[in-house]
Amino acid sequence: GGWSITGGTVTNPGIWSYEGVAGAHIGFSGLCFLAAIWHWVYWDLEIFCDERTGKPSLDLPKIFGIHLFLSGVACFGFGAFHVTGLYGPGIWVSDPYGLTGKVQPVNPAWGVEGFDPFVPGGIASHHIAAGTLGILAGLFHLSVRPPQRLYKGLRMGNIETVLSSSIAAVFFAAFVVAGTMWYGSATTPVELFGPTRYQWDQGYFQQEIYRRVSAGLAENQSLSEAWSKIPEKLAFYDYIGNNPAKGGLFRAGSMDNGDGIAVGWLGHPIFRDKEGRELFVRRMPTFFETFPVVLVDGDGIVRADVPF
Repeated sequence: GGWSITGGTVTNPGIWSYEGVAGAHIGFSGLCFLAAIWHWVYWDLEIFCDERTGKPSLDLPKIFGIHLFLSGVACFGFGAFHVTGLYGPGIWVSDPYGLTGKVQPVNPAWGVEGFDPFVPGGIASHHIAAGTLGILAGLFHLSVRPPQRLYKGLRMGNIETVLSSSIAAVFFAAFVVAGTMWYGSATTPVELFGPTRYQWDQGYFQQEIYRRVSAGLAENQSLSEAWSKIPEKLAFYDYIGNNPAKGGLFRAGSMDNGDGIAVGWLGHPIFRDKEGRELFVRRMPTFFETFPVVLVDGDGIVRADVPF
């Protein structure tokens, strides 16, 4: 059988399933590798030769303009068509607790809210704006020659200078991607990439679980009924094995048949001492590798423990 990332009824999504998107990116990166190898081998093509002298010659400012224009078109197209759903599926959008996520079109957010990393509309508006700027800048570099002093001063004819400076110019994007993955954003939904370590540290999902249980008890539900209404996804997010800072901990056995990986929720145990106080398990801090079982009451007083 198949599986659904939302836990709902499985339907055939076609090629653009969760794995299909990942596979397409892997395949495209492989094609980029092959293109790089091809250009490495066939570096002395006629197109790279000066017609007047017959010697190899690269017009690097023009090459820069071509690549900037093409990357601008791709950037604009992604924001204006793919993300907005104008010609494409949209992107994954979910609620703050990662329970209702699905692929849907997104309208660009042109106000200050577009700078909020958790607002999906900012993804569309950013790519439209950045793509437009890239297209205009690319056309400018294709049609305008740099002054000779600037050309020589910035060593624009030197391939090493051009390549190294271009790496530096876009290197910030790697920091943005790493930062959004670590701290969380609209580009890294919980359903697709899992919780962040800060959601574990702050008991983010635990607080929502207890809020729902308390609301259920206020409606005269039994403790068992209130807990049974907690979505499995919400309970699963509040599992220390899903904390990305835990690395390879909480994994045991062979990965190929799922041993050591949580596949279901058996329920929530409730501990009480002989006075009838409900006890809660102290959360393991992120950067501890081992931690005793410490049971505290509602006032934070330690009532029992199971040492190492």
